[in-house]
Amino acid sequence: MQFIRFAGQLINGFAQTPFLLYDIGRKTYGVMHMKFTFYTRPNCGLCEEAERMLRLVAEDHPIEWQTVNIEEDERAHEKYMLMIPVLEHNGSVLKYGNIGYIDILEIIEY
Repeated sequence: MQFIRFAGQLINGFAQTPFLLYDIGRKTYGVMHMKFTFYTRPNCGLCEEAERMLRLVAEDHPIEWQTVNIEEDERAHEKYMLMIPVLEHNGSVLKYGNIGYIDILEIIEY
């Protein structure tokens, strides 16, 4: 049985902390509120799929992302041309290429 609880005080029905805790069996997982930079380019099937996965995760977990089109950013184009899609957090590449739902969950859980 799965139990979800907010880590912190609820005010007007909203948690006032940046993460959630949920129990699966005997192990407790925490989910941090994270802000990503998502590098992509037009007509990229992997990019479209990765963005769909980000949207799915965002329905249940506190994540945000800024999308950067590498075609419009020379530095990003040189850096990530062969890697897109790329999910970055605080300047570190967390995942690139085939980014799935489980990959994103593994990144935000601690």
